Amino acid sequence: MPQGLVEQLLAATDAEGVVRFHPHLQNGQMVRVSAGPFANFVGRLQQLDDSGSVKILLEVLGGKVPVLLSEDCVVPTEQRAEFLATHN
Repeated sequence: MPQGLVEQLLAATDAEGVVRFHPHLQNGQMVRVSAGPFANFVGRLQQLDDSGSVKILLEVLGGKVPVLLSEDCVVPTEQRAEFLATHN
């Protein structure tokens, strides 16, 4: 067994003893897209799945658009939903 595996599993365990595969992300949380065509957009996390995908509700051009991304492309944020990237 790799060293540190048990500690990582314990760190990802919630108060009910369930291991969460996305310990740093929770449904309803605000997240920022860190890569890809929606980089720097902020939205609300709607759904997590164990395959590594997340569904985010982004505000784009005044409308709300659901986007399916890899978990690796989002990070938690305290910012409100808005377009943060600058375009030339």
